[in-house]
Amino acid sequence: MASWPVLRWRALATDDPAPLLPTLCLSRPGPVLPAAAQADQRRIREEEEALKRRAQEILVQQQEAARSGGLPFKLVVRGTDFAPLVVWAGIAAALYGAYRSRLLAWLTSGARRQATGGKWVYDRSLGGRKVWVPDSSSFAGPTTASSLSEKAGRSFKDEDFERLASFAAAARTADPSAPSSSAASSLPAWWDPPPVLYASEATKAARAEEAARLLARIESAKISGRDYALSEIRELRRVCQSGHVTVRPKTVGAREGIFRTAVEAAVEAAQRGGNEALDDASPGRWVTAVATDLGMEEGRAVEIARAAAAVAARGRLLDAVTNLRSGSTDEAVFALARLAQLLQRFPALERGGPQVSMVASQLAGRTKLEEREAMLYLLLQLYEGGAGVAAELLGFDPQAAKNPLRDGAPLRLVVAFLNDVDVADLVPPILKQYTSRVQLALSNLQILEAVDEAVLDLVMSEIRKRTDIDFLVRDFVLKAPSSDNTAGAAGNSDTANSTGSGGGARRLQQQQQVGNGYSLDDPGLSATWWFNKINVTGAWQLLRVNATSPQTQSGWRGGPVGDVIIAVTDSGALVSHPDLLGSWWTNPDELDNDLADNDNNTFIDDYHGACFSTRACSPTYPGNNVSRCGIGANTSAWNGITDRTTHGTKIAGVIGARPNNGIGLAGVAPNLRQMILKVTDESLDTANPPYAYSDVVRAVDYAYGKGARIFSMSFGPDARYSKTSSNKPGLDEAASAYSNLFQKYSNALFVAAAGNEWTSLDGWRSSNYTYPPCMVDAPNVMCVGGTNASDALFYVFVMNAAAGTNFGANTVDLGAPAHSIYTTDIAFNNFYSTVSGTSFSTPIVAAVAGLVLTALGGQTRATPKTPLLIKNILMTSGDLLPGLQGQFRSARRLNAGNAVAAALTLASTNRTTMRVARSLSSVNTSTVMMPAWEYSWWSGVASSNTFDAFDASWSFIDFYVRNQPTSNFNLWRYGAQTLTQATAFVRIDTPGLYSVQARAANIEPSRWQLTLGESVLVWNMANSTTGTVDLLFPNAGYYNMTLWIYVEFGTTINFLWQTPGSNIWTNPSIFWSIHDEPPSSRFYDPGVTPRPALWHVVWNEAASFDDFTYSRGYFAINQEPRLYRQRQTTVPDFSYGTGTDLRNGLYGTGGAPSNNQTVVYGYARANLRPLNYSTGVSFRLQGPHTRLYIDGQNVFDFQSETQLMIVTPCITLSNNTAHEIFFYFAARVSDSRPVGLTWATCTGTTVPAGTSGAYLSMTGSLATNFFWQPTSTTGLPRGFRCDAWPTNQSVVAVGTTPPFGTPPRLTWMYPRDCPTAYRAGSECRMQTRLVDLFPNVTWNNWHIRCFTYYSGSIANGVSRALNLNGPVFQHLAGVRAYEQWGNSSFANFAPYGTRFGSNVYQLYVIEWVALGQMWNRLAGQTIWDGTTYTTNGTAVLTTNSASMILPSSALGPLSWQDVTSAP
Repeated sequence: MASWPVLRWRALATDDPAPLLPTLCLSRPGPVLPAAAQADQRRIREEEEALKRRAQEILVQQQEAARSGGLPFKLVVRGTDFAPLVVWAGIAAALYGAYRSRLLAWLTSGARRQATGGKWVYDRSLGGRKVWVPDSSSFAGPTTASSLSEKAGRSFKDEDFERLASFAAAARTADPSAPSSSAASSLPAWWDPPPVLYASEATKAARAEEAARLLARIESAKISGRDYALSEIRELRRVCQSGHVTVRPKTVGAREGIFRTAVEAAVEAAQRGGNEALDDASPGRWVTAVATDLGMEEGRAVEIARAAAAVAARGRLLDAVTNLRSGSTDEAVFALARLAQLLQRFPALERGGPQVSMVASQLAGRTKLEEREAMLYLLLQLYEGGAGVAAELLGFDPQAAKNPLRDGAPLRLVVAFLNDVDVADLVPPILKQYTSRVQLALSNLQILEAVDEAVLDLVMSEIRKRTDIDFLVRDFVLKAPSSDNTAGAAGNSDTANSTGSGGGARRLQQQQQVGNGYSLDDPGLSATWWFNKINVTGAWQLLRVNATSPQTQSGWRGGPVGDVIIAVTDSGALVSHPDLLGSWWTNPDELDNDLADNDNNTFIDDYHGACFSTRACSPTYPGNNVSRCGIGANTSAWNGITDRTTHGTKIAGVIGARPNNGIGLAGVAPNLRQMILKVTDESLDTANPPYAYSDVVRAVDYAYGKGARIFSMSFGPDARYSKTSSNKPGLDEAASAYSNLFQKYSNALFVAAAGNEWTSLDGWRSSNYTYPPCMVDAPNVMCVGGTNASDALFYVFVMNAAAGTNFGANTVDLGAPAHSIYTTDIAFNNFYSTVSGTSFSTPIVAAVAGLVLTALGGQTRATPKTPLLIKNILMTSGDLLPGLQGQFRSARRLNAGNAVAAALTLASTNRTTMRVARSLSSVNTSTVMMPAWEYSWWSGVASSNTFDAFDASWSFIDFYVRNQPTSNFNLWRYGAQTLTQATAFVRIDTPGLYSVQARAANIEPSRWQLTLGESVLVWNMANSTTGTVDLLFPNAGYYNMTLWIYVEFGTTINFLWQTPGSNIWTNPSIFWSIHDEPPSSRFYDPGVTPRPALWHVVWNEAASFDDFTYSRGYFAINQEPRLYRQRQTTVPDFSYGTGTDLRNGLYGTGGAPSNNQTVVYGYARANLRPLNYSTGVSFRLQGPHTRLYIDGQNVFDFQSETQLMIVTPCITLSNNTAHEIFFYFAARVSDSRPVGLTWATCTGTTVPAGTSGAYLSMTGSLATNFFWQPTSTTGLPRGFRCDAWPTNQSVVAVGTTPPFGTPPRLTWMYPRDCPTAYRAGSECRMQTRLVDLFPNVTWNNWHIRCFTYYSGSIANGVSRALNLNGPVFQHLAGVRAYEQWGNSSFANFAPYGTRFGSNVYQLYVIEWVALGQMWNRLAGQTIWDGTTYTTNGTAVLTTNSASMILPSSALGPLSWQDVTSAP
């Protein structure tokens, strides 16, 4: 949207906009615009390039997703393989199935400017001025209940309440499906006549005469056969504006012709993104103003504008389709980007309009459904606000915009107050009869329901006026994960048949051995692959579960094993299922089937649970009968409450199906009791009913009061379509609501499903989105993903769309079986079925959590610490699997036997079992090791006691390593309002029982958290400063240890240790930083030897040192080498004793920084020769601000104004590795000992003093990559060596040409093979047409690479490339110095000035990804030399045989293979 309308509308939203109007005239010559308006105009001019960059980002992101496994399938359109095309990468997780599910139901319409309380009317009698006309009723007599909702924020009077009450009464009997009435404006929202200035009569007369002359000139041009000139129309517009006059063309055709020219200019400007051609007016204002100038009838003008917009929209869509089919995906995206800008800047096309229908009908005959869906998906990413119009243009029918979490939600609110307040008291007396509320028994939560949305909004506005609100949310709904009922494997019907039907399944002729001494006769176990996979009977054996009578024998401590309740908040269950009999919880205070409420809790016969959904079971809905909502053995016969979706019955089977009964299967925890909590309302959606938050709240309160401490929750949003800006407020509200609920019932563990949308929840969190309830950040929530029989992520391909578990190494805690789950079902489905989804991995984990709670002593012993203990046990006792690394937080799949064993150990010894991270011998291959802790810091304001580096409200400020072999934390680099993470490996040489004691000062216990051995430690606090925990380290090795802490000034925390057999608290030196990543190869390197012993130094200059003095984390945040580019050189040693030495080393003898600059800052880079290290090494960092990285690992940093030297801890480097060193520095060129890096040998934790002579130059040990220093250049090839390979890959995020040494299909050399037309003497200009070299090449997609070793400098640090279609990269010395992404935008990072030593050459690599055969015909390889931004031929990079050399191995003949076909 353009700047003027936005600014004007904001002004008109004020109480008295009129004084602002004169400053907002269109094209008024000479005025000084407000700063905000000027900023808006600058922003608009930049938006086209920004949108193109956004389009390219979409392509790159989707390509990266495809590479990482997000595109496990192929789609073919008209014979074209679209799998490599990023447009289908974007569809991978969602698109095709989206049309058949609910994406289109959630699409929003184009953004509209709306005013409240009145409207602006264009009054011709007032000179075209817009006049604000308040609503005629001024809320004196609204005609519909919906109109009241628009005024929810107003202050109501008594008579207003009376009117509102009348509408609320009407709402009780109103047809909810009837459409609401609303008066449509006769003119569209974009019709925007500008306010005008006063003009005298004399001025008007003069302007009228001038306008008449201009009109005559415009009309005469058309008579002469020329088009109407836009420049003359602009001039006419200025004259008419300044004098407030109109003109009358001679004919209607002339008037409409002139107007069409103006409209076409507006449409083009909207697509282009700039309004200069419209005199900086928005397209809407420009069109309106020209129509006014010409005396156009408004309706006719609107029709012409809509028609022009429709023609442009159709053209862009057809352009996109054409490019998709030809493989030019980026061109397709740019065409859609232009359309997105048109919809945003000039919204002439409106939903439901005939022009939109015309475009849709024409496209339908020319395109495929898959193509239109692809375009829709990309349009939504480019401009979500125009989703509604975009959908209709492509032939889809989106519903009106709405928060999807409100779809089907009851008219309720959930509230809690810090004081004793009854929400009913906040309802105006006259409206109380239209509301009802319930107060929960075990918390301060209250639920209020209203019969009309306006009444509910009014009550919420009244509540928000209070200052004692603990929690407030409007009710919302979630759904069961998508694809839950997808059968996972072929042959499911055979599996079902083996169990028979109607419950009378035949028995097996013999028992099945299932391990751990158990033999079971359940026939379905042959299909239950997951039963042994998670070691169910291992848990049974430890708990002494009797498989024949699991709930009758004594438990391991002599108590009843069935003490623990698994509360299932779902769709209910088939209580009479023969395989579930005996697994249900029984209410000890209720008599079954006596039609009485024995325990006085309102519910009759709530013997196995209760229903909390449907209107009849809502305590706040008028006409309800909650007493009839109990669930017992026979209640469905008289209250009709049953499992209508079968979802809950399937969940019940995996939890508690009875073993050894000759039918079906065996559940995970048949010795426990499962409580039925029905929270779905099938009257709203029979297939996938909503889970209303208020119903879940009531269910949790009920179950918690009955003793349940484990909850299974298999519902959430749809991860594919919910992550949109329009949905984010609703998601945030839902996450806050569930967080509040979980905090209020803190003794319980809530096990939640990760969902089935094959989506990274880490991506959600990094974008500051939350997937509730699974991702709610609370210690008593566990997020469960899904696995398959191969112990990989659960994944299926259904209805031409990917489905499978959501995942995330920082969001999803644990995996459990989710694929091909054989379980119980309703009678209609023969009592059994096979399903897939995290809806079923979740209850499996919940059931094992119940077994763990049993081992810990049962639910009566649960405390607020218990959920975290159970969660730790489950996450650390699972099977560590390679396929889950980087997918789940624990990288483990559930193991029931291990979990119960760990729980029994904790219960009997009070010691938590630690998980070893790596063995003692495994670190022999680590690249860098040292006794130290790594610190990461963020700044922000802590809003809760959670520890989450993904919280977008926190800003990263620093990362560093501290020489700290102990766990005593008393020195902090940053203070108040900071969050730090300190992490290290604990070396345990002696396995056994340890104790750790925390001694803290000046910090609350809730403000820090320690994780050790993958477990969040639960402390036994003696007081607010001291706590202990007992731990079992079962193996020698290294264990992860991480401290999260909200630091305040003066905070200290010391962790003391008691080792096995000792009762003395000590602080041992057992903490290590271990780095395993090899040296980065970054970009391509031919590996020419010998590599020179030198430092590559790149730096900038500055006048002041202040930037570095006050930003310790500067080189952590600005680690990117491309940021330093003013100067580069090579030096044999990087250690300077004086400022003169430093200046001479960097600038040459007698040289100095330019313009009297006094500070240099940048990096010195080198590689160590592969060496065998018999000892450790310590580095001496010299200079006031330095930071050392080895192989990408921050080893040490230093900053001081007084001390100019520090030494690192003793570092262990791996042998025979070409370690890469980056030494970042900031130094004053006049200081003594300004900067340097030297090293010395060391042993253990002892390092030489910095002042000793042990620290020596590293020169003799260097062999730096990406450089070459031949002893002689005589006879070496000169110029560039170029190679090409065909490819079917369209866009790449990094240079992905094949490695050096890969046989090319085409080879040529410059200047040797230079066509005559491009020769410059003996050299060659880099602008060759490939058709001149290889006339028969017909490849569509290419990879091309040219390289040389270059001793020169790219002039001014600016180089560009002509890329007709596809990205171009340039690399200098292993750093990407230039990148350009298939459009005109580029980024250049080449150093400005180069000064290399004698015979020193840096590797210079140029790469293209060429798309389309235009590369065969046009200037396919044009590189400009940096002297200018223009395409002037004299600026083309020309080979220089004096400064460009190649190794002899690079010499090759002009050659080609298979030039007429691509793989």
